[in-house]
Amino acid sequence: MTGEWTLKDYFREGIEKILKYLEVEHTDIHEIIIEHLSEEPQLYERRPYKIEYNFFVDLTKRTWFKDNVKYVDIPVSNLGGGLSDLPLKKTKVIFISDDIIELFREKFPIDFKQLLSISEHNSYSPRFFDSEHLFYSTFFEIFHRYINKKSEIADVLDTLIQEWKNFLDEKLIPIQLRLHLDQVVITADFKEDDKFQLIHSEEYIIQTKNSFFYKSFSGIVYKTKIRAFLYNTEEDLLGVTNNELIEEYSKNYAEIKNFLSVMYLYNYEISNIIPKIEHPWWSPYKYEPKLIEYKQNFYNPRDFPKRLNIWDFRSILKLYTELKNKNMFNENCFPLNRSLMELALSQKSDIDRVFDAHILLEFLFGPGFQGELNFRVSMNASIFISNNVQEFEKYFYFFKSLYGLRSAAIHGGDWLDRADKIVKKLNQRGWQFSNIGEMFDMMENIIRDIIKKLALLDISISKLRDEVNNNPLYYVKRINFLFNKEGIDC
Repeated sequence: MTGEWTLKDYFREGIEKILKYLEVEHTDIHEIIIEHLSEEPQLYERRPYKIEYNFFVDLTKRTWFKDNVKYVDIPVSNLGGGLSDLPLKKTKVIFISDDIIELFREKFPIDFKQLLSISEHNSYSPRFFDSEHLFYSTFFEIFHRYINKKSEIADVLDTLIQEWKNFLDEKLIPIQLRLHLDQVVITADFKEDDKFQLIHSEEYIIQTKNSFFYKSFSGIVYKTKIRAFLYNTEEDLLGVTNNELIEEYSKNYAEIKNFLSVMYLYNYEISNIIPKIEHPWWSPYKYEPKLIEYKQNFYNPRDFPKRLNIWDFRSILKLYTELKNKNMFNENCFPLNRSLMELALSQKSDIDRVFDAHILLEFLFGPGFQGELNFRVSMNASIFISNNVQEFEKYFYFFKSLYGLRSAAIHGGDWLDRADKIVKKLNQRGWQFSNIGEMFDMMENIIRDIIKKLALLDISISKLRDEVNNNPLYYVKRINFLFNKEGIDC
């Protein structure tokens, strides 16, 4: 090697040596990679392949650095005695060439020794960080972007250098919260938004010579950045509490749950609400064993209540942004947001759904102290959701009856018997319910329409609450505006 070699040249040499080794020792893997690098048109889109990280590091040491060997004395573990009593054993260690690692350190400097973040296992123990780990992580990323995306090595290296520089400057870790939607069919990727994306991905993981497995992901990705806890000494770690880490994660997890609540407004059923944490390519947390790997699942199409296409996803994003701008997800709207989240994300009984719905209704339509609460909520909610007087009358008796059902259940009455009677009375007033389940479904659809209509208002939700609290006739005075305002299609 000469001093004229660049880091790009070294990485290219490493890739060539691995490919040459695979051609002889692992022909099946080599054929897959060569197919990916081929310029010939394919009848189908190639699925990405990824060599498992530890297997890849082992391949690198077997090929690129096989001549860089030294023997060091390492203590051999035993069951008794202290560290000074442990016997030493000469152990073979393969190291990165000095000229390569020094050149690498110039491009990827490290100004800390330990990184503390949230792992896939929700643990908070720190990870030691050094140039050797960062080198193998960088080479791993370059190799796979090269074979899967056909990116030029120099371009990939420049991108990674910039990403690492951004991390050192910002002290923020770019992560993805990936939520698998096992009850929703995704028809296409959507990557137009900086934060929320819709992704369907498939890849094959090569674990060993004869071990492959197929991994797929179909769901929502939330891209964000969290604070990096960086330390140089053990003493630095003492001042960090789990609460700091949990708070850093929780505020981003809350954003996903808010987004899922908006998806509920478009009748999407969400059963899995625990996202996986995807760390960036350089993080030691990224290559830890995962608790869950989503492999290929085969569902009967009838198992899926709805397909999620990019047009619906755009509508969800738009409504989410509008509601966020209306302070929907702020602390001062906690009862509203919490009750909507319970309706959207919890599997509850019919009467629990009624309770959650009425927390929401009372928050929006029950502020103030003048007039009976049942009448006040029923009147204001009916004015808000109706497009004409005829609808107002139907909705008024609907809300009033459900409020009575709620009260009966709270006071220990036979709410099922009461619900049957309410269905009969509401049907006499123009509703057409076959059973109490349909009545409860209608209640949730009305709640959806109410929340969607909040996005059309010319004031924030917190301001709306203040107005209603100060003026009991606020909704009555705005009848013309509300009745003439176009609704949103479900």
